[in-house]
Amino acid sequence: MTYTILGRCPRTGQLGIGITTFSLAVGGYCPFITSDLGVVSSQASCDPRLGLKAIRLLESGSTPVEAIEKLRLDGPYFEYRQVGIVDGDGLAAVHTGTQTLSWTGHVTGDGYAAFGNNLDSGKVV
Repeated sequence: MTYTILGRCPRTGQLGIGITTFSLAVGGYCPFITSDLGVVSSQASCDPRLGLKAIRLLESGSTPVEAIEKLRLDGPYFEYRQVGIVDGDGLAAVHTGTQTLSWTGHVTGDGYAAFGNNLDSGKVV
């Protein structure tokens, strides 16, 4: 079970992340955050390089949706992963691969993304 919430406060513009999982030391390799730029998490067969790449894509002007697409093109195992991004403007995007463990999925909205895999049901997100 892994569950993540990424968000941007509409009042202060601060970015944040909450993550929980059964995997040890996930906090050391899933989340990436850059103060006003964006927050990213990779999970479900996590690849920490995706977080670094996503931050670089945001730095170069990509939107979260564009960054996800560029990561997809560069990742041979992308269908085994989940990647979520919320940028400094509150734009959100998530990829949930078709090969992640059930129940798996995500929801996004203005300033947030919630996603998880190997959960009881969609009610969790």
